Amino acid sequence: MSISLDHPVAVETVTPPPFFFFATQRAHSFWRDLWPFRSVRQTIVTLALTAVVIIICSVVLPESVNFRVKLLIFLCFVITVVRELREQLPGKITIAVSRGSARQLIPDLQRAILELGYTDTSPSVKCDRFHFRPNSELGFFLPKHDVELSIADENIIEVLGAIGSLKQVIMKLNWKLET
Repeated sequence: MSISLDHPVAVETVTPPPFFFFATQRAHSFWRDLWPFRSVRQTIVTLALTAVVIIICSVVLPESVNFRVKLLIFLCFVITVVRELREQLPGKITIAVSRGSARQLIPDLQRAILELGYTDTSPSVKCDRFHFRPNSELGFFLPKHDVELSIADENIIEVLGAIGSLKQVIMKLNWKLET
């Protein structure tokens, strides 16, 4: 069976984006999912807030409020706390640079991390590892992880840190990609 091509076929070339992300990986053990608190103070504050919500649902709300509404209020509180605690668990993203060297993306990554409220504690500019510490005045309830940025390969960058911070870094870099 032969196929005749009377018309020439044009091939469109699509320019790949300058970088793309691999899925965020979990960089913590399973026990951290069961006990996500990073400090005793955070545990105490969470338990105190839980006690306050239970007291509000059982004592402060009038008797006319349905039990299901009280349960819904408590479940919304629990879901909010669990989501916030999950955001502080350690994670890792891998960024692959498709055009050029991975070093060209380092200044944008550093700027994005510094805008999140971190300070650069890297020893020198020419190294392959950059370390960022959170400002001390950030958050009573949610202490932040350090963020580490490293060049794993000529075209691959790895960023280690809290899952919530990594999501914000991805959002900032996607914003740069779109503009």
